[in-house]
Amino acid sequence: MLHIVDPEQHNIRRLEILDDTIRLNAPNEAAWTNDHVSVVMAADIRASANPGKFGLYSISAADGSLLWHNQLEDSGSELPLIAVSSDAVLAYMPHKRMLTMFDDQTGKPRWTRPNLSIDKRIPPIFRSNLVLMKAENQYYGA
Repeated sequence: MLHIVDPEQHNIRRLEILDDTIRLNAPNEAAWTNDHVSVVMAADIRASANPGKFGLYSISAADGSLLWHNQLEDSGSELPLIAVSSDAVLAYMPHKRMLTMFDDQTGKPRWTRPNLSIDKRIPPIFRSNLVLMKAENQYYGA
């Protein structure tokens, strides 16, 4: 059960998502947000589970409803890098070395770039419709 706080209306909305692997319990786990959506990740990281599968849930900032859910695979033993721009959600899967940008309202992929070795320690830089990410000794722009 997620509780969506609306500070303007002084209201709390409840949103039930039947997924017990949503990652919001540890200090380094959070939701990503822009003016339109909040995105939470679901991944089962228990040793016995395959950590190569994860889900993204997008929640509307307007009414707290679930906009979309994408189940993604093959992130390997590492969790993906997730970032949110003004109108998109970015997911980098290190095992596949693939970067995908999703529309924040529909969850549909806008584009995918394969064969990238992104440095996950450096956060992406967003400028309008451009995203820059560091890889080894260079930056990638998409």
